[in-house]
Amino acid sequence: KDEWSEEDNCYYFCFRQKKDGIPIAYEFANAFSEYNDGNAPVQAMFSKDGLKMLAMDRWFQLTKTSEQAILLDFEQIASCVADKFEDLLTETIYDVKRAELIFWVFKDHQGEYTMKPVWIFDIIEQAEGTEQEYLLQMMIDAQTGEEIVL
Repeated sequence: KDEWSEEDNCYYFCFRQKKDGIPIAYEFANAFSEYNDGNAPVQAMFSKDGLKMLAMDRWFQLTKTSEQAILLDFEQIASCVADKFEDLLTETIYDVKRAELIFWVFKDHQGEYTMKPVWIFDIIEQAEGTEQEYLLQMMIDAQTGEEIVL
């Protein structure tokens, strides 16, 4: 919109499932692998006129297991991120803005779903001498410390 008025104000809600208090995420619409509000499985927008938008993608039926994931210490996970960016031979600055533990849902070739604990890192990339910033996300397996590339 070119101009925004008080009449245009609305509320935007994003909902995610949680398991044991940890958010669940997946590759939204089989295309978008970034973890952000715009890729939440349930989104709604309310204005003064009522419900303006309601969108829903996948919602999972979770099965209880007695299995407990053994997670690496956060320092080990953080060093995986640092190692990747310290080895680059550029003057680009990388600044980690956020790290969040989530469950990522993976779909195999048979159409079965499995969840894995992963750390999502939001990293700001800024080339030296510029003001241009880019948001990068990096996913690290919370059990092995290996980067996951989707």
